[in-house]
Amino acid sequence: MAPLQSLSSSLFAASLAAIFVPGIAAGGLPKWALLSVAALVICFIKTPLDRLTWICLAFLGYLALSLAWSDDPAVGVLHLQKWIILFALFQWGRTKPNLHMAGAVAITVAIASITLLPKYVGGFGNPNFATEFVLGCLPLAVAFTPFMAVPVFLYFCFAETVLHWFALFLSLCAYTLQRKHFVFRGITYRPTNAALCLVLVSFCVAISIALSFESIRASVFARLEFLLPTLALWWEHPIFGHGLGSFNYEFPRVYGLTQTVLDVPFSMPINYYAGAAHNDLAQLGMETGLVGFGFAVWLIARTEKKGPEWCAVLLLLAASLIGFPLQNPASSAVFAVCLGYVQRPCLPFCWLAFASKYAHINIFRYLRSRRI
Repeated sequence: MAPLQSLSSSLFAASLAAIFVPGIAAGGLPKWALLSVAALVICFIKTPLDRLTWICLAFLGYLALSLAWSDDPAVGVLHLQKWIILFALFQWGRTKPNLHMAGAVAITVAIASITLLPKYVGGFGNPNFATEFVLGCLPLAVAFTPFMAVPVFLYFCFAETVLHWFALFLSLCAYTLQRKHFVFRGITYRPTNAALCLVLVSFCVAISIALSFESIRASVFARLEFLLPTLALWWEHPIFGHGLGSFNYEFPRVYGLTQTVLDVPFSMPINYYAGAAHNDLAQLGMETGLVGFGFAVWLIARTEKKGPEWCAVLLLLAASLIGFPLQNPASSAVFAVCLGYVQRPCLPFCWLAFASKYAHINIFRYLRSRRI
């Protein structure tokens, strides 16, 4: 099993690195095809078959069922294929593979590609997509060697986006509030209440300074233009949502809601193609309702909130509040594997054990007595 685990970790690192091959669309099917090949090989490794697995399979069944009431089932089928790939990677993450080397390799390739091909942002075409990927791999690479923080910091200083600073500040606040102490490379840190308050104040001050810039303020308002209509669509069908893949079909009819509520002009053309809600949790709720949103919250809540893998989950969750890293192949693959890694152990599901536990209940004897 050890050689297979090593092989799968190397395969995952190679897949993440190959995602940055120039000429392949950032979120297109060719890159998802790379991940599907990796997921197919990973499936041959022994993965847990327990209650959590069955619950996840049931949720995939619910996503497939939601295509019945989706207004765009063709797009929904494509999204379902991506969910299946991410489920395979999630299951592999539960086997506790070595992800630190994969993160270091992926970040090295990503930053090298971005430096050599700045026009195409290393093959991604959008600095936000590349930054989200680097954010997700950052804790894994630093756990491999702390020296990886140097090129990442230099990349953040010259990146054409400020998304990473928002995600870093927000995840730092969440992590410090969640834990009264944490261990890094054998050293235990115990932040005082004053330090926690200082982190929160610094976050608020940083947000205020950022909003003073016109470009950042316009970007924030553009995301509000996506968020409020998405929440309005969710309110129309709160329990089961509009169905998988229905966002881009439903969004145009409520696009002007933000301008109506806030009485402000449009910051983007009226015929602008959103592509995504720029808030993954809101879009998940809009398409799958409280059923899908509740499943996501439950899956995140049952994690072991420690280690670099949990930090990677936190960073990508923070970035998903103002973007859609969980819909792009590279960053969503990192998120799925790390989320599987930090899941709490679950007892295996065994029908024989269930039967032996309740063997004293003889259903046939009960039915025979009722007939008499």
